[in-house]
Order: sequence, then structure tokens, then C-alpha cells
Amino acid sequence: MTLLQLTRRSSLALKNLRIRSFAQAATVVDHAPSDKVQFSNKEGHELAYVQAIRNIENGPISTRKVPAFTLKNNAGIEVKAMAQGGCMVQLKKNGQEYIWDNREGAVYYGEGANAFPLDRGLILHGGVRFAAVTAEHGLYYDTPWKMEMKENDTKGESKSIVLSIVDTQEQRDALRDALSVGQFNRPGGQGRLSKYPVTNLEFQYKITLNANESFVRLKMSVVNNTDDDAIAEAWLPMTFPIDENSQIICKQRKRWRRDEWVSPEQPNIVDFENSDYLNYPLKWEKSGIYYDWPYMDGHYHAVNYKGRGCAYVVPDQTHPHFMKLWSWGNRNNFTREPIRSDDPDRISKVLAQGRPKKEYYEPWGSAFNFAFFQTAEFKAKTTYSWEAMILPIESGLDNIENELLQKKVEKAIVDAGIPIKKLQDGQRK
Repeated sequence: MTLLQLTRRSSLALKNLRIRSFAQAATVVDHAPSDKVQFSNKEGHELAYVQAIRNIENGPISTRKVPAFTLKNNAGIEVKAMAQGGCMVQLKKNGQEYIWDNREGAVYYGEGANAFPLDRGLILHGGVRFAAVTAEHGLYYDTPWKMEMKENDTKGESKSIVLSIVDTQEQRDALRDALSVGQFNRPGGQGRLSKYPVTNLEFQYKITLNANESFVRLKMSVVNNTDDDAIAEAWLPMTFPIDENSQIICKQRKRWRRDEWVSPEQPNIVDFENSDYLNYPLKWEKSGIYYDWPYMDGHYHAVNYKGRGCAYVVPDQTHPHFMKLWSWGNRNNFTREPIRSDDPDRISKVLAQGRPKKEYYEPWGSAFNFAFFQTAEFKAKTTYSWEAMILPIESGLDNIENELLQKKVEKAIVDAGIPIKKLQDGQRK
């Protein structure tokens, strides 16, 4: 088995399982209280907006409710997903939220900058999303995905929310916007988004809650049902709340500083293991991007916040996994002031203007792409996927030494019963 290829799809269907699809969540459904995992679509999800970048700090804020599905289990875990952008917008444990949600108001930023795949720029509501097709939040971050609920057994002990979208020409036409050029084009390429031609790939995002488990299971799949190979990217961006004392908690030793606009005084391969400040996202001098080098060390990537935190856990260590890190950096070095048209650093400052009012940290996981604009090949008639868990940790993650935080996260993973398939010498494929 190759690095990316998993198994060819089976034509066998599982028996005794039901799938319910609600295109606009028009039918209100609640499951029996006796189910250890309960489903509901009656609440929806409220998105917050501001009118323009100048309103980010002080509003006013407007809201819009969109269709959303909710799962709750008997271990106090609650997740909510919305069709808009294919996104898990909520993860709670015992009523406490663990995902950053932009309640202070989102707005498009970076319009016309060719920094995101759509000319209208990016709007960031927060959550854990499956970014499909391209770098920089994917092509369908503000498009409604197909959303279904799946019962995985007949006892009410396992349910999933399944989000999916197919990258067709019709789907791209429905975006109703110009596609970007620049880094989204092949060198010398004509037209727009020439680096990412239509793939006809299906991107599936499965969010599962099981009875008695204190974490949420995620499965990200890229399905090529066509007779042709395709190239694309597939990422899982995650937003978590942070403050000045929040630390990146993981085993990573080295990271790649690919982009020259990020701390140009640093070497290209940066030592995070022995840094006094790089593990604190809000202590970076300015906004920046780093990539695990050459791939993720260990089986988790976590961040703490006010004594609690969240861990992204990759249980299968026999295949390399890749992580990208994003932070806005030190707010004291940030300004939202007007920018001159002749400013040589105009583009990066245009993007910086979109910084939300409330702070977050954004790690990205992928089993296929090691960096933005580094596409992977998805063979014909083949399905590719990876599985991960997100584990809320309620206490013990205070502002202490990073090595001690690592031990606490590792203990929490063991206590949660998450099985890790560890790498043996010579085993990695």
C-alpha cells in the first residue's frame, strides 16, 4: 500500500443502518431520550456578521440562522455541524465550549488579493472544516454542503453527521465569483485557478459520536469515482480559543518556514523544541505560517486555554501526517489602519486587516499534502481517507512547562481510551 492510497471501495452495503438526509433541515427530528447518542436538527446554528472590516472591533453585529445537526452522547460530549462550508461549529463537554466561534462578527477580507481561491476573499466563522480542492481554506468554504445523519447501529449507541460535496464544473459555476490567479495558477498558466482544474472528486467529512466516549471521531475522505486521476488538496483547519498564556503542546521538533514574509530573519528550518516563545502563538512577532518538518512528530497536536484545552489526535502512526500552523501573532504589533496603495507590503497588510476581534489558534491537518500549493494525486476509482479524534481536556493544562503539558495531554489520551497504532522501526509506508 502506498503512502496515500488506502483501499478500493467496496460495493457491499452495511445492513440495518439508516441514513436520513435533510436538504434544508425542514423536518424537525429528535431521537428517543433512551438513545445513548441523540440527534437533533431543531436548533440550527446562528452565524454572526459585521458589515465591513471597520466594524470588527465595535460592530454592530447582525446574525443569520443556518441549518445544523447536533449529536449528544452519554459522556457529556455535544457536537454541532452546519452545511455552510461543511463545518463542525461546536464541540462541548459538560456544557463547556472548546471550539472558537466568531461570535463577534465575521466579514469577508482579502478581496481581490489572490490570497484565497475566490476573488471575494475569505469569511471565517470558525470551527473544524474539511477544506476541499485547493490551498487556503479550500474552494467551498462558504458553499452549503450536502448534510446527512447516519445511524451506525440499531441500539442508538453510534451516530454520524456526514457532510459531502463533489467538485464539478456545475458546482464551481454556482460559486458565482471570479476564481483567483497568482499562486493558484500553474507557472505560465492561462485563465484562473489553473493549478486546480475541475476534479470531479467527492469530499466526505464524517463526524461520529459513540456512546461512552469522551471525544469526537472524524473521518476525512477523498473519493475518486471517475476513470481519470486527479490532483487536489485536502486539509482539516481547526480553530481553538487562546490567550497570551496558551501554548502549542506536541512532540514536534522542527518546522519549515516556507514563506519569506514570515519572520525573514529566521532560518527555513526552525527549531521549535528549544524556543522560548514559538510555542506561544500570541508571542509570535507577527502573523505567520509554519509546517511540521518533515512531518508530524508524535500522535497529537494540542493547545491549552485557561486551564483546559483540546487535542487533535491521529491514531494511525504508520503513515506520515502533516500539520500547518497559523497564528495572527502579537496583537501589539498589529494595526487595522488604512493602507497606502503604494505600500510595498500592501497585500500582507490587507490580509491583516481581517484579524477577528477575539483570538484563536488554527492548526491544519492533512494525510495527503505537506504544504499549501503542493498538490497530491488521487488515482481513478480509489478512495483515500484519514481518521482523527478531537479530545476536550477539562483541566490540568495550566501555564506550566511545555514538557509537563505534553505528559498531561498524553495521559488524557490514554485515559480516554483512544487506541494508538504506533510506528515500529521500518514500518512507515
